[in-house]
Amino acid sequence: MTCATSRRCSASQTLAPARSRTATRSKPRSGFHDAIYDTRRSDNEERSAALAMARLTGTTDEGRIARIAAMIRATCRPRDAGFSPTAAAGHDCALFLDMDLAILGSTAADFDAYEAAVRARI
Repeated sequence: MTCATSRRCSASQTLAPARSRTATRSKPRSGFHDAIYDTRRSDNEERSAALAMARLTGTTDEGRIARIAAMIRATCRPRDAGFSPTAAAGHDCALFLDMDLAILGSTAADFDAYEAAVRARI
């Protein structure tokens, strides 16, 4: 399940572009987050990042595509993302990771609904 199917995270995504400090907006990033998800594999983020890079090549500048891929990878290894926490891209990455983990701060009922939807999907 991606953030788009969670009401709480969806609301965060709606606000995210206004909070973003760079031209890298949330919707293109989140569209590829968990695009590939296989519970038996440990390289889902890397494969999703590679898919994003392949699909976005030629649609925007290479630097933006690299940042999008790095943010997708950061959902697995946030410390390896390579963004300075004080830089604009670091702020955007932190916002993206907050949206990814927002469900963990939800009510028990919202989390249960989210978990049921995830189980139905996989």
